Amino acid sequence: MDYYKNINKIPKIGETYLFLQSLIFVIFILAFENNTSMIFIVFYSLLNLICLNKIKYKAIFIFMLLLFPAILSLFVTGLFHFDSSSIDQTQVYSTIFGVNIYEDSIKEALFLAIRSSSISIISFAYVIAIDFEKMVNELMQNFRFPVIFGYALLSTVNAFVFMKKEFIKIKTAYEMRFLKSYYSPKILLPLLVSASRYAYQAGLSLESRGLNKNKTFYKDYHLSIVNYILLLFHSVVLYFLLSFL
Repeated sequence: MDYYKNINKIPKIGETYLFLQSLIFVIFILAFENNTSMIFIVFYSLLNLICLNKIKYKAIFIFMLLLFPAILSLFVTGLFHFDSSSIDQTQVYSTIFGVNIYEDSIKEALFLAIRSSSISIISFAYVIAIDFEKMVNELMQNFRFPVIFGYALLSTVNAFVFMKKEFIKIKTAYEMRFLKSYYSPKILLPLLVSASRYAYQAGLSLESRGLNKNKTFYKDYHLSIVNYILLLFHSVVLYFLLSFL
């Protein structure tokens, strides 16, 4: 029994920790204007998620595939529409379709593409890793986030999940009736009724929970000091590592 009690006392990494850590990584990317540094931060952030067993390989891989055309377009746009008045026009790297491509424009376009892709990958990886419900509860219990806003956020996010389930249910009912895949504006009417019912029930739920600053919680989401120590540790380590790149 003592063994299991000790297991429960092990400090847990909170969802707010992940959110603040992703914010720190983005700040470092904006602060260090170096392509190597930005790529290093991306790998460092993904390695941290792997250590926490929070990474979702398949989702990140699909996101990177979908992101590639957008980043490529951004690179090409920056390459051809770079401000030529601010660069050394004697350093012509190549000529494409009668347009001069300068070495400085290549560097700037590559920098813009790497920065945008780095921020996008880190943001997406942490968004899908964070449990939003736990994070909001941690904010309410640890950072005095008003419960009236916290539960409103939770009900809003849950509304999307609820509406998705209702849409699948209504669509299935129409398919069973018409014996074919059915997409029609008529689906919007029962969906609107479901949304109204959800809003009414959510309002009653919020009112019955007693939304005030002295509210008690069913689960304890208090963050231990370990979370803050780890944030400081990663910030210091990352700063010193990037200083040598």
